[in-house]
Amino acid sequence: MTTETETDPPIIQSRMARIAKRVGDAAHRSLDAMKLMTERLMGLLRLFATVGLTLIVSLVVYKAIQSADVVVVKPFSVPKAIQDISPDSGRIIATQLDIELKEAELSIYNTIKGSEQAWEGRSRTDRVELAQITGSAGDFLLGSNIKLPETGISINDVVEFIASVFGRRNIIGSVYQDQGKLHLRVELGSQIFSYERPLDASREKTLNFDLIEQMLEDSRSDLLSAASPQHNLYYYCSGKTDRVFHQDSRFTQWFDYCARLNNPQSDIEDLTQLIDTLDALNADSEAVTEGNLILSNVLSNTLANARQKLQPICPDYELTKVCKPRVDTAQATVAAMVVEPAPAPRQDNAQSLTLPSLYGNAVPSMRVPDVVASSTDPVGSGGDVPVAGLVSLADLQSLWEGCSSRVITSAELLASNKSEAEATFLFNNKLTAQAVEKYREALQQNCRNAFAWANLGVLLNGHYQGETAVFALATASGINNRADWIPNSWCIAQAYNDPPAQMVRRLTEAKPDDACSIARAINPANKVMLDKQFYLAVADRFFDVADYPQAAETYQIALSVDKKRDCNTSKAVNRLYTLETKHKIKGAWQAACAIRDSAVPLLDGKVSSCEPELVALQCPATQ
Repeated sequence: MTTETETDPPIIQSRMARIAKRVGDAAHRSLDAMKLMTERLMGLLRLFATVGLTLIVSLVVYKAIQSADVVVVKPFSVPKAIQDISPDSGRIIATQLDIELKEAELSIYNTIKGSEQAWEGRSRTDRVELAQITGSAGDFLLGSNIKLPETGISINDVVEFIASVFGRRNIIGSVYQDQGKLHLRVELGSQIFSYERPLDASREKTLNFDLIEQMLEDSRSDLLSAASPQHNLYYYCSGKTDRVFHQDSRFTQWFDYCARLNNPQSDIEDLTQLIDTLDALNADSEAVTEGNLILSNVLSNTLANARQKLQPICPDYELTKVCKPRVDTAQATVAAMVVEPAPAPRQDNAQSLTLPSLYGNAVPSMRVPDVVASSTDPVGSGGDVPVAGLVSLADLQSLWEGCSSRVITSAELLASNKSEAEATFLFNNKLTAQAVEKYREALQQNCRNAFAWANLGVLLNGHYQGETAVFALATASGINNRADWIPNSWCIAQAYNDPPAQMVRRLTEAKPDDACSIARAINPANKVMLDKQFYLAVADRFFDVADYPQAAETYQIALSVDKKRDCNTSKAVNRLYTLETKHKIKGAWQAACAIRDSAVPLLDGKVSSCEPELVALQCPATQ
């Protein structure tokens, strides 16, 4: 008998299959979820990267905009020998310059506000406060060592490029030694400033930070003036710089006001017009200056200085608003003078100057003429009473003694130029004693101020201090051998010391090394003009000493070649008219008319202020 065995259904297999299927499905779902999560995470990471990059770019642009109005001092270049001794010397110099600039800005703020408040905590957007223009390099370095992939460019390089687009400027510089001097060269944009100090041989292999610090201090006003129009205005109007770096800025008219104030050749009318203009602006100063502290300071100081400048001449002008100009016989000559930024100016011929040999043997004291031009002479005819003892020869010699070895700083140069300009204004307005004191002050500040020496010599020569005048003009000619009017004035002073009959020989018989010849050798094209100046001055002296026939002849010689319708011609014409009508020199009046009628107009259609006098002259034939 056969027995059948029943087997169990494949329950286990089916269950395993279902489990496997479920695990597979779960794995697929997990993979899908992980894939989705990965895609979402990558999207989130891309979002974070985009936001991060946007923030970085925004920060870079913000830093660039923030520093658009500031200048940043970069590390200086130094010689390799100094770099080996002090690897951080370039950064040290830059840091010190940054400190100097900030101190200078703070000094301006404190001067104007009359307080000692620092910059910290002050709003730079408040228009009433002064805006700081010096930024620290460290504030704008976002990552000088972080390079952008595959470019080799650092983040800071990007900042520098974008900042330059928005207008930020960097101060770069170098320090080097050459020919026994330590030189500092600083650049800001297109402006280059150079400074130097003498260097002992024992200090050639050291950093000489004390000398560098002195030159950095000298550079403050130059750099801030080049960096900012309003700082330039402040320093220009306060006499701490004579350069205008921002001619086309919104402060142009303010620069003009200060230039008009400091112009030594301005007359009383110019000065009173300036005072009236500034008075009108000061009446509504808040609106005019728009709350700008520097403008307010410039307005008030310029007005006060203009009033002070006018006060010795017209003390009652504020009450009367009337000021009558005063005319002097001799006027100072002002030549264009560019002051180099170096604190120790070039010596020119100062060190080799031996003054006694320049004016020869002892010059006799000038005699005071017996006859002085009458105050009733025509306008412009001169007539100044001689003033003796204004300054002695010993006084001037003491000023010059030791000058060649003295180091003149930038501040002393500017102060001397300012004093010389004020002295020239006083000279031209016949305040002789005050002018002499101002010239003395200018020479005490800078004993190599050639124009102060020269104008003082012209003043003294017009007041019969011949020997002293010759010394001053000889000194000026030794310092400045490029301005031909200086040795020509020296020649005139020598002629004034000669007996009247020999004055003309100073020019006609001049030797090559005489002052007259030196003047004409500087620029031969100016010979006619220099001859005219000489003959006019000699003619004036003939007139003063009552040698009227010789005066008439010399005036005609002076105008025989160069005749223009200017004040020199007007003065000579008036003198010739006086010589005949008052002193009975026959033919002088007719000669005056001939000179007037043949005189040529000024260039560019200009009309001399003396033109009405020329027109008013009536000739004998018309009477």
